[in-house]
Amino acid sequence: MTFFGTFADNPVWSVVPEDKEGNVGEDVSFHCRLTGLSEDGPLPRWEHKIDGTLKTIISIGGESFSECCKVYGNFDSGEYNLLIQNITHKHEGVWQCTHVQAVPQIRGATLKVSVSPEWESSPEDVNATIGGEVRLSCWLTSLDKDDPKPRWEHTRNGETHAVSEGDQAFLPNCQVFGNFSIGEYNLLIKSVTSEDEGTWRCSHDQANPRSQSGFLTVKEVVGEESSDKTTTIVIVIVSLLVISSIVILIVFIAKYCRRNPQEQPHLRARNHEQVS
Repeated sequence: MTFFGTFADNPVWSVVPEDKEGNVGEDVSFHCRLTGLSEDGPLPRWEHKIDGTLKTIISIGGESFSECCKVYGNFDSGEYNLLIQNITHKHEGVWQCTHVQAVPQIRGATLKVSVSPEWESSPEDVNATIGGEVRLSCWLTSLDKDDPKPRWEHTRNGETHAVSEGDQAFLPNCQVFGNFSIGEYNLLIKSVTSEDEGTWRCSHDQANPRSQSGFLTVKEVVGEESSDKTTTIVIVIVSLLVISSIVILIVFIAKYCRRNPQEQPHLRARNHEQVS
């Protein structure tokens, strides 16, 4: 029989749980290790407390009593870590590793659970002309004031450059705007050049997925000379249509007069009376 200590010796905490933060749906681990445990002595156990009140005994030794939790580690060396799977707000509170012979008997840590930010609005593929401007959307809900802020990046020809962090833009032709208090960090790109073409990505490490992107296509501006040529062509076409209409009208009148010769003597008599 192998002994890791005696009942007269107090086990020593070599690893203790530390405070953790996680998002809803993630897995979180707390670590607990005691040296000097007796093989025949009591085993460490995990407990969950909410608002200072013991809620549940989660495990004793390597046996877990909760579907959400699993005890793992090298039990022979006194390692009894706790894995909490798919955390929700009900898992918030103090998680404590307890051993009746250790001094102190309890070591605990606090778990804080947040809601993962969700994409309310994200950038889309868009076209722009040189010298113009374009707006790209980035709106994440459920952002806490202490959470990291969204950031913008630009990728062109395989090279990625940081554009902004929170409301601070790093490029002179870029500006972050929106209602920052609700997680809106849109991007305005001014005086667009051909160098602005490429993928524009809004990212947040706690969001799922972590980033959303859109592709900006930059097009050449139609020159004034080309515009003038187009206007001239339109004028010429309209003029030809007008002239054609006049010619058709004259031809029609001439044909009408030839088909009605009886009116011509009447016209000559009237002209004769006017001369007399």
